[in-house]
Amino acid sequence: MREIGTDMPKDQITDVIADDIIWSNFGEKPPTVAVVIPTYKTSIEEMKELLLSIKGQVYPIGDVYLSYNDNPNDPDRSKRRAKQDEFAAFQKLVDEVNAMNGKNNCKILLLAQPSRGKREAMAMGFALSCGEKYTNVKHPDAEIANLINIPPNSHDFTLNIDSDTRIADKFALLNSMLMMNKENPRTGKKPAALTGDVQVINRDINLLSEMTYQRYKRAFFVERAAQSLSDDVTCLSGPWVLLDNDKLAQILDDWYYQEFLGQRGTYGDDRNISTLLNEQGEAVIFCPDSKVETDCPTDWPTFLKQQLRWNKSFNRENLRLFPVLHNLDKFVQLDVIYQQTFAFAMLYIMSNITGNAVLTGMESGALEGIKTVIPYAAIVLIYNELFFGLYGALSNDKDLKFFLSPVYIGYHFSALLWLKIYAFFKMKDTSWGTKGADQDTILEEFDDNKDRIIQEIIDEIKKDI
Repeated sequence: MREIGTDMPKDQITDVIADDIIWSNFGEKPPTVAVVIPTYKTSIEEMKELLLSIKGQVYPIGDVYLSYNDNPNDPDRSKRRAKQDEFAAFQKLVDEVNAMNGKNNCKILLLAQPSRGKREAMAMGFALSCGEKYTNVKHPDAEIANLINIPPNSHDFTLNIDSDTRIADKFALLNSMLMMNKENPRTGKKPAALTGDVQVINRDINLLSEMTYQRYKRAFFVERAAQSLSDDVTCLSGPWVLLDNDKLAQILDDWYYQEFLGQRGTYGDDRNISTLLNEQGEAVIFCPDSKVETDCPTDWPTFLKQQLRWNKSFNRENLRLFPVLHNLDKFVQLDVIYQQTFAFAMLYIMSNITGNAVLTGMESGALEGIKTVIPYAAIVLIYNELFFGLYGALSNDKDLKFFLSPVYIGYHFSALLWLKIYAFFKMKDTSWGTKGADQDTILEEFDDNKDRIIQEIIDEIKKDI
C-alpha cells in the first residue's frame, strides 16, 4: 500500500485507499470488467458526462462498448446524412475521451449497428465482453466459432449502463464488485448479477417527477432490498446491471432469442435477464452503495407509455416465473403473487365499494352513499402516510416531501391501476412507445418505401461505376 501523506489532496487519498481495498480483496489481478452502453437518440452532452464518469471509476475497467443503435448507413438517403453526422460526432467524442487521462484508462469502442432495438445493442456488447466464455459454452465447434467471429478475449464481468444514466460517485463499480465477491451467509451463494440504486435526477420539475422519485425510492430500498435478502431480486434495472460473464454466457442465447406468444422479445430486456437467472437458481441482488441517476418522464403521455411498456414486461416475466416460483424464498413468492394479482383484486374491491356506495346513495341519499366510502379512504390514507410518508421522511434525512405521497394514490387509482390491467392484455404488442417502433411498423414502413430505397441504392451504384 502506498503511504498517505498529510499534504495529499482528498481525491488522491481516496484513490490510495481504493487501491488498497482492491488489492486486499482481489489481489494483484482483479477480475476484469467491460462496460456495455446501448445508445439511441442520446445527446453528445449526456454521453460525454457518462463516459467521463466511467473513466473516473476507481475500479479498473478494460473495454467500454458503446453500441450505437441507429444505423449510420440507413438505406433511406433522407435520414442517412443526419445519422452519419451524429455517428461522426460520437466517434469524435470517443476519441477525445480516450485521449484524456483519468483514474481509469479504459478503451472506449464505438460500434455501429442497424436500428433494431435495445436488446440488439446490448447483445452486441455482451457477446464481445463474454468472448470465449460464450463461444466455448454455446459454440465449441471451432468452425462455427470462427464463423460467428467474436474476438477470443473475454472479461470476467459485464456492466450494462443505459445511455441516459449518470454515475453518482467514483466508488460505484468498486462497491458492486465487492458485493459480487461475497457469499450470502444465508444462502451460501455468490451473486450472478446485481442492480444498483437508481435515483431520479430531475425530481423538482413537477409533481409527476416528484412522485416518480418517491416511487423509485420504494422500488429499490423496499422491494429490491427485501428480495435481495434471499438473493431473489426479480427485476434488474437497466441503468446499472452487473453480470458475471460465466453466468451470462449460459443464458445469452435464451435471452437474445426470447419469444412470447409468437413474438420476438423487444421490451423488458433487463427484466428477462433477471427471470432467466432466477429460473436457474442463481443469486440476484441489490447493491445500495452503487448509486446512479437518470431522468424520468415529466409529462403524462411519455410517462404512461413508459409505464405500459414496463407493465407488459412485468406481466410477461411474472407469468414465466410462476412455474419455478416454489424455488424462490417464500416471502418473494408471496411478493410476486401479490404484485401480479393486486390490480385485479383492487378492481374487484373498488367495484364492490363503489357499487355499495351507489346503492346506498340511491336508497338514502348521496351523502349517505359518500359516507360508506370514507372509512376505506381513511384506512388507505393513514396506511400510506405511516408507511410511505413517515417512513420515507425518516429514512431520507427527514425529507418532508415524502408526506406528499398520498398524491401517488390518486395517480394509481385514476390511471396506473387501469394501465396495469390494460397491459396484461397487450403483452403481445412489441412496441416501445417512447423511442422505438414495433416490428410490424418497421416492415410496413419498409414496404411503403422499398421502391424508393432500391432506386436510391441503384443511383449510388451508378455513381461508382
